[in-house]
Amino acid sequence: MAILSYLLTSWFGMAVIITFIPQITLSVRRLHDIGKSGWWYVGLQIAPSLLPNFFIFQFIAILTLFIFLYFMAMESEGDNKYGPLKN
Repeated sequence: MAILSYLLTSWFGMAVIITFIPQITLSVRRLHDIGKSGWWYVGLQIAPSLLPNFFIFQFIAILTLFIFLYFMAMESEGDNKYGPLKN
C-alpha cells in the first residue's frame, strides 16, 4: 500500500511540476490578451492564503477562481499595450 501511495503522489508531483510553468505562461498571456497585467495572476494566487479564517479563506478562494475564469472568458477588444490582436 505504501508503494502505491508513493507512486500516486510521485506521479501527481511530476504532473504538477510539468504543468506549473505552462499554466502560468498561458494565464499571463490570456490576461495580456484582454489588456490586464500579469500581476493579476499573482494577486489571484496569493489572495486566498493571506486570510487566517478558514471560512473566509474558502470564500476568497472561490471568489478568486470566478474572477480568474471571468478574465479567461473575456473577449479581446483589439490591440492593447501588450501587442496587436492575433486571430
